Amino acid sequence: MDHCQGDDDYVLGRDISDSVRLDAQHLLWKLHNRYTLHPAISKSDHMKIAEVGTGTGIWLFDLAQDLPNTVCLHGYDISPRQFPSKKLWTSNIKLSLMDSLRDPPEALHGKYDVVHLRMWASNLRTRDVKLLIRSASKLLKAGGYLQWEEANLLNQDVRSLAGKDFEAQVNKLFVSAGLDYSWVTHLSSSLSSSGMNIVEHKERPFAPGLIQIGDSDRYQEDWLLHRPHSAADLREGAGQTYHLAD
Repeated sequence: MDHCQGDDDYVLGRDISDSVRLDAQHLLWKLHNRYTLHPAISKSDHMKIAEVGTGTGIWLFDLAQDLPNTVCLHGYDISPRQFPSKKLWTSNIKLSLMDSLRDPPEALHGKYDVVHLRMWASNLRTRDVKLLIRSASKLLKAGGYLQWEEANLLNQDVRSLAGKDFEAQVNKLFVSAGLDYSWVTHLSSSLSSSGMNIVEHKERPFAPGLIQIGDSDRYQEDWLLHRPHSAADLREGAGQTYHLAD
């Protein structure tokens, strides 16, 4: 697969402490959402599910416990440094290298029933958003689903002095890395303009018991999107956004 580890400029790092952070972050999201795979997605014994930007693969390994081992679970990342040892992989999980800002290999086009993305806000440049959406969409079968969970880092209620100082330092880090996470605010329109039907979009803060250190209310957004079966489906459904009550 077309891949260059030299291009990996992941600003949050890939050391063991960073892998622990990702695994803990997954638990935070699961407690918040109360699901791993969105409940609106029908499960089948032979479905194929992919995650791009998989990191440690924790989302896939957790999901594997709820699905039969006939379901294919594939994780893709630009770096293998956070992949767990192959000895820990289940028979239906495979982690591979792929640059998700480039078109995926043709062999992967239209392969997956579900593609999952989470927390790209801190490592995706605004100019690359459309590239990521296009790449993820090409992985989907017609009628497949894109499940995307994101933190809106521009919509935070930071209360303590320590939290505000931490926020300022993190913002400086992102600016120095050339990152601008304002694209999350416009993600719904970016997804709609790419031809995806938005089935569900929620924006809500984490519950008080799940707030991270620093007394900061971080707003979370998730999208469930449907790739139309045909142009007719697109005409009928495009632009319909459903905001469901919490």
